Amino acid sequence: MVDAAVGLAEAIDALREELSAAAARSEGQAMRFGLEPVELTLQVALTRTAAGKVAWVVVDSGAGHPEAVTQMLTLKLVPLWKTAEGSLTTDFTIASPGAADDGTGRGHDVQDSPAAPAGDYVRPEPGEDKAMDRAPLDSPPVVFRGGLLGAEQEESSGPAWDEEPQRDTSWSEPEGPAAPAASGEADDRRWVSAELEDHDPAAPLLSGETYTLAFGVDVEENPRAAANTLLGYTFAAGENLAVLSVHVESDDFDIGDNSRPLRLPRSGPSKGKARFDITPLRDGPCVVTATIHKEGNFIQEMEITFHVGLTARPVQVTARGRPSQAAFVLQPRDIGLSIEPAPGGGFRCDVRGAVYGRAHLPIQDAELADALKQLRTELLKVVTQTDDAGTPVFQQRLDIADADRDRALVVLAKAGYGLYRKIFYHPAADAQTKRIGDWLREQTAPESGVTTLQVVSQGFPIPWGLLYVADKWDENGVQWERFLGMGHVIEQIPLQNDMATPDGVIATDRPDLSLSVNINDEIDTQMRADFVARQGRYWADTCRSRAGIRLTTRRLGNEVIRALQNEATDDQILYLYCHAGAAGLDDPGGPDASWLKFSGNEKVRLEDLNLTAPTDVPLRGHPLIFINACESAELSPLFYDGFVPYFMAKGARGVIGTECKTPALFAAEWAKRFFDMFMDGVPLGELFLKLRREMYLDHGNPLGLLYGVHCDGDTYLKPAVPSLPAVGPG
Repeated sequence: MVDAAVGLAEAIDALREELSAAAARSEGQAMRFGLEPVELTLQVALTRTAAGKVAWVVVDSGAGHPEAVTQMLTLKLVPLWKTAEGSLTTDFTIASPGAADDGTGRGHDVQDSPAAPAGDYVRPEPGEDKAMDRAPLDSPPVVFRGGLLGAEQEESSGPAWDEEPQRDTSWSEPEGPAAPAASGEADDRRWVSAELEDHDPAAPLLSGETYTLAFGVDVEENPRAAANTLLGYTFAAGENLAVLSVHVESDDFDIGDNSRPLRLPRSGPSKGKARFDITPLRDGPCVVTATIHKEGNFIQEMEITFHVGLTARPVQVTARGRPSQAAFVLQPRDIGLSIEPAPGGGFRCDVRGAVYGRAHLPIQDAELADALKQLRTELLKVVTQTDDAGTPVFQQRLDIADADRDRALVVLAKAGYGLYRKIFYHPAADAQTKRIGDWLREQTAPESGVTTLQVVSQGFPIPWGLLYVADKWDENGVQWERFLGMGHVIEQIPLQNDMATPDGVIATDRPDLSLSVNINDEIDTQMRADFVARQGRYWADTCRSRAGIRLTTRRLGNEVIRALQNEATDDQILYLYCHAGAAGLDDPGGPDASWLKFSGNEKVRLEDLNLTAPTDVPLRGHPLIFINACESAELSPLFYDGFVPYFMAKGARGVIGTECKTPALFAAEWAKRFFDMFMDGVPLGELFLKLRREMYLDHGNPLGLLYGVHCDGDTYLKPAVPSLPAVGPG
């Protein structure tokens, strides 16, 4: 019967009207219901109208349609609610459309609700090391089938956040965050000099002759020195004499004792010099590399090129390291590695700690890039791993069953062990390189306790936390503590000519903490979940419960570009939750085609940033940048033009990023826990170690290893931004 048929659009309109009426009736009720995505199953027929137009119609139950064969159609509809401001939200229960700004610059307030909506993830208390006692986390909405940040998905307009914090434009912008006062007073600038003693600078060096190269510190440039560079060291409170270490290495000079102390008083020149006997081994350009550090913590490096056997030529100097105005008291490091490209291929690896040494890592650029590609392929196997029922466990769950955890751990360990072997036990590796691999294994063995590992590198983007360091491979005896990232504090610092960040302290009281959240709010619609909306509520709650946060929200790509173009942008933390992709040399457009995708399907390519927001326009807030997206920290040695070096060159103090596509569920939960701990004043290196262990021991989830820290591990908020005491009723 034709009159039993209803148009498909008419059926959906009727459903919308009924749901709207139900929502309206809930006003003033003590109990209200949130609305999850709707699954609608209809019997439909494809027919042609009298006017000749093809149409889908819904057929009443039990009624026939003589003109077409009927079939069942299942639709999944994500309800979106239009607020008074014109934005869309998936939440029907908490935000009052007319809520007014409270004048603090933190946006629209929200109504208190008696309980969190169903499905909120509850942070458990840290548990014991017992897999069976793990505190369960609530599941996401049942319609969520899993999703990866970075995966290209069908585009649709997504829900906006429940609230949009607005910046208080009446607040007068400061001149910029002043460098926090170190525990000691700031000293005048001083210079590190490298002088060839008792040698006429106009005379050439001769192969086979021995010369004395002396390093000292002066209050001004030494006119007799072959090289001068500004010193980047700050004294701690009560520290009147610092004993620095100068370590000299060269493949072109014979050097006797290659490590000497340099005693530096709080002011004035150094007390004596660090002297080295050097003998050129050949004619031509010959390089000496001097590394200065304090208790294993890198300060700066000088690469000095002399011309041996030739008519005297100017000495070339390349200096890299901490800036001279650094107001950051350095903490000791147990293990230090400096890695950079070596002449002729491979990489030069200098080791500092209880022992000093240099080795040549023979792995070539293309070989390393292929090894990293293979590693990330294995990581993606874990991210997409399914259980016996075909469920993608890491995409749909935070609590991982023991069997699924153990299976994933074997895959990760095998990949991490293979990379460790390729670096230090390459078929072309010499005995010295293998000894460094052995030494690293001994120093980081679980029975040795927690160590601090600092890697300063150029063109060597190894995810050190994922390295599985063992003497042999045993699939049946995998130990989670042998992942460097599970057992030790790790910091990865890109080696740059100017490590422009003045210090590792993020000041929160000048006058407040400036934090921006840059999001793609269409992720929720694409994944049929509410991860972005939950983060919106998290930041609204955080701004209420922690005083002194000035929050800025950006959703569109052009908003992000404008912020990066403007040298007045004072973000101190810049958080991105979006899709991203890294392009390689063989991809169309090359590395510049790497992108971040924000709301409105707006892609911001690295090429766009380099052209419209170039690195010579610095970010004055020296932000810590957290790119919570897929492949955001994937830097190939063949294209060191990714987002990490871009942001570092703009003055960012560091970048946190992921090593492969990341489950949206895990990424959202990791970010919440990260910011809770960071706001409490926990330093980055310690925070990442604690959080990785917490997620693994309490929830069987090893995906914390996907995150890399390209930053000084001692970076922290000062003062901390603790939660305000709860205020009781009345």
